[in-house]
Amino acid sequence: MTQAVKRACDACHSRKVKCDSVNPCRNCGQAQLSCTYNAIPQKKGPKGSRAKGISELRETQRQTSLSAKVQNRINGGPCAPPNPGLAPTPGFLKSELVKECIAFFFDNLYPQLPILDRNSAEQQALEMEQNRGAYCLLASLSAKVRKGYEYLDSISLNVLATNFFLFACHYGLESHDRSWYYLREASTMIHLTGMHQEDHYMKHESVEASRRRRLFWLVYATERAYALQRSRPLTLQATINLPTVNDDMTDPLAHHLNGFLILSNLFKPFDDTFNNTWSKARHNLSPQYLAGMQKQLTDLVQSYEIIDRN
Repeated sequence: MTQAVKRACDACHSRKVKCDSVNPCRNCGQAQLSCTYNAIPQKKGPKGSRAKGISELRETQRQTSLSAKVQNRINGGPCAPPNPGLAPTPGFLKSELVKECIAFFFDNLYPQLPILDRNSAEQQALEMEQNRGAYCLLASLSAKVRKGYEYLDSISLNVLATNFFLFACHYGLESHDRSWYYLREASTMIHLTGMHQEDHYMKHESVEASRRRRLFWLVYATERAYALQRSRPLTLQATINLPTVNDDMTDPLAHHLNGFLILSNLFKPFDDTFNNTWSKARHNLSPQYLAGMQKQLTDLVQSYEIIDRN
């Protein structure tokens, strides 16, 4: 229940706009600002500088909130409860659209992006309005953007896959700064969860472990391709085993994985040394290094020819 007050809220006072003096006030509600009355009223006098813009106020409030969360975690306190205003919007994603996107993904994209389980995706589609992570994942498959969600507090397979799909979406739109942001965030989350270490995969059952391993190598290969194309730095190294077609015996599409495995192998020779030279951070490569890279690529081509004949 709102409570009337006798003065403008902090945001309206800073922006020098008329406030209806309720909590939250209409202006803050429309601008999605936190409505507070913490400032001590000052005596009237000469006007100060121009009012802050909404974007500046949002950033100030975001930084204040982030600082409080970090300090709370340092002190051993619990995470703040999720904001109910960020819950999935009923009806925003039509179930028919989600079903079509899931079907299109597994019928056309799965051989290149074998990171989801169809049964799990279809089940999550039925529960997406009660599960933020599933909602964001399915929204990204439908080329919609996830709303504010503290996904770093619990980095799941859904969160990682969502980041990759957002990268792909922005890449397709040629919004390369944003696409790089989401790809880089995905590689950072891989390190935060320990997916760059082999023992991480012992903690999960076979379906989850296989999709996480495939996702690691998908981001690994994509990061290298993007680095060569746009002179970006590398973060992931080949520190875990490659996936195999037998990682998940319940996967009915496992026979399509050969192309994905070849693609993952293809980028292994392109290490930091090569990338630094390519981006002109280094100026030469030794003959021995180039010969070794040539042998790796030749071996890979020969293995591909064997698979292709079979």
